[in-house]
Amino acid sequence: METKVAAIYARKSTAQDVGDDAKSVTRQVENAKAFAAAQGWAVDDRFIFIDDGVSGAETRKLVEKQRMIDSIVSGRCPFHVLVMQSNDRLSRRDGDEALSELKSLAAHVEVWFYAEQARFTSGTFESNVTGFLRGEFAAQFRRAIAQKTHEAMLRKAKAGYVTGGRVFGYDNVRQHGNVVRRINPTEAAVVVDIYTRYANGEGFKQIAHALNARQVVSPRAQRGRPCGWEPSTVRAVLTRSIYQGVVTYNKTTKRDPNGSRWHHRQLPKAETEWVQVDAPQLRIIDADLALAVETKLAGRRHAYLRGMKGQLLGRPVEGRHLLAGFLLCQCGSRFEAVKSKGGTHVYVCSARRRKGPDVCPSDVSIPLGDIEPTFLDVIEGTVLHPDFIDRVIEAVFANEPDAERDGWKRERQRLATEVTNLTTAIAAGGDIPALVKELQKRDKELKALDVKLARPVLAMPEREGLREALRLRGGQWRDVLRGPHVAQARLVLQHLIELPIQIRWDHNTPPKWATKSRPGGLLAGLIQNVASPSGIEPESRP
Repeated sequence: METKVAAIYARKSTAQDVGDDAKSVTRQVENAKAFAAAQGWAVDDRFIFIDDGVSGAETRKLVEKQRMIDSIVSGRCPFHVLVMQSNDRLSRRDGDEALSELKSLAAHVEVWFYAEQARFTSGTFESNVTGFLRGEFAAQFRRAIAQKTHEAMLRKAKAGYVTGGRVFGYDNVRQHGNVVRRINPTEAAVVVDIYTRYANGEGFKQIAHALNARQVVSPRAQRGRPCGWEPSTVRAVLTRSIYQGVVTYNKTTKRDPNGSRWHHRQLPKAETEWVQVDAPQLRIIDADLALAVETKLAGRRHAYLRGMKGQLLGRPVEGRHLLAGFLLCQCGSRFEAVKSKGGTHVYVCSARRRKGPDVCPSDVSIPLGDIEPTFLDVIEGTVLHPDFIDRVIEAVFANEPDAERDGWKRERQRLATEVTNLTTAIAAGGDIPALVKELQKRDKELKALDVKLARPVLAMPEREGLREALRLRGGQWRDVLRGPHVAQARLVLQHLIELPIQIRWDHNTPPKWATKSRPGGLLAGLIQNVASPSGIEPESRP
């Protein structure tokens, strides 16, 4: 009789509140070898897979586990048995996911747990329920450990101890078993310089270039990148509350709901979850300088255009004049604003101005005081006119699939009845595997229908509400276009019309332009998951 070849999988948990066996991969391997020997199996050292110090939820970091799985499902698996301490060594993900993973492995090899001296089985009501519960208990243990860790870090943060990495401007110093921050005089001087420069009118890029020219110390760069200051780093310094003596904790999260780390990024948490601790001993920036910087930052944020729900629709477009760079000459170059000999500003072709008449023969100049008011009158009379908004509403909702939705509702009612019948049959002890499979199929179909039915259907009163909201937004954008914030007005134009605007003229007629509206921009933030209607693209002409 051929001796079975056994593989071993061992993983050490990152959590400390676990049994001694789970803390040591060496001990897990030794115990697994002893169990295999007692069963008469041969263990080949080539098939010992170890993930040391990796959480069971970190699927991307479990390299050896993935190598083991690849060997098993390859169709040429070199071993017959897989031995591990218990199911939670393989996975600490949610119960259904952990059970599914075990079942997929058990379809190719025997899976044994030496702690229970039992083989994993599935396919019966009892084994499926038991397998699911074991996986869910392991996942709950992971969640409980994560909660304990979070609470411990929260207590440390409130006590003034460091819970993360190093922050530019400070040194991390170990003190009585914890880590505290101490101001680094050299780096603190750079922080003060950045705040002062920004308060005096320098921008992020200008400050970064000035610091790099002086070769001043900078935060540690990411792996593979050269050290130095860049605009985003300058902005990060200007927005850190710690420099004003306030430590903010719990602003971001590294893990998704399943316990895995987000890939190369952290996600922000709601401001209501932040924890702020006063730390006057860490203050580097005085109150007056901090207020001056915050005022300038607030003004910069005000220039960004936002939708009805506060979402960013875009960033300010450089330019001090409304149409600079938006007008296209017949030669293909853009118009720019310059001061005429009379002291007023005019739009002229940048190619002719910078390269001469041999490149662009056009000598047209358009006074800002003439074209901008006329242009805004046309925009308000077309794209922002109530009649245009009415046409947008009708085009979007003219073909509401009422009959199709009625069919979805009837189908959902039929499926819900079948789910009830299948659940009753399972409780009565019928063919459990077959019934569960059919129940899962119906449940999947129900979820797909629920997604369709969740799409908004606007009844006439709701359409009227949307109409009023669009008109309100149109009124707000009219105010922005006529207001003092040129950067914001330029951004509104980007969302209302297609740019650039082609300018056409001859010597006998004044300049004319033609452009198309962008209904999608007008509807941004108001209508979700609805494509921009076609056929609503009136040309705007003077």
